Amino acid sequence: MYSDTQKDSLTVKFDVDGVLTDIEETFFNCIEGDLEDYMDMEGYDLAKEVCRITNLAYKNRRDFLVPREDGIPEKLEDIRSALIDMVEEEIEIVISTSREGIDEHELEESLKAMGIENYDEARIEYDKWKDCDILVEDNPYQIKAFLDENPGNEAYHVINECSKMVYGDRKDIYKTGRCLKVDSFSDIINRLKTSSFEVQSDKEMPIHA
Repeated sequence: MYSDTQKDSLTVKFDVDGVLTDIEETFFNCIEGDLEDYMDMEGYDLAKEVCRITNLAYKNRRDFLVPREDGIPEKLEDIRSALIDMVEEEIEIVISTSREGIDEHELEESLKAMGIENYDEARIEYDKWKDCDILVEDNPYQIKAFLDENPGNEAYHVINECSKMVYGDRKDIYKTGRCLKVDSFSDIINRLKTSSFEVQSDKEMPIHA
């Protein structure tokens, strides 16, 4: 369905919910009633309910969407620039979500509503961890699959309240040192600018400090 990572490029994949979008605040915008009405739900049931309700924002009430942080478009470009300086190769930015109930057009319109248009591809896919060299994600299971499949690559775990409620504190994904917990894109930019970490891809493109 989607193209594989280009051999002459380095692909950075960003999750949508909880990474580009503040899924907790978007959920609050969409619900009628109190959060307490949902607190007796556990884990994936809560996650499914959050996605079901916030589909309203993705489909036809995009004013309900809340960017995770200020200046996301500029920070995406800063990440792209930092990587270009390190690897001197084309950088492909892919926006990815496993969200059911919306299509690619609705995803692209939702990103546009948040001012996010400077990406190369938007995908709706379950296995977000595939076909990328660097993964920026809030779901620890996606990160673990990515690290297992790509033993030389690096992931960034963006923490948000919804993912903590669903997945708890998953310290195990940090054990290898190839996954970093970050609060904002600024943390990623600073890491890339000072990193000597090597990203392993089809062309063995090292990142130098």
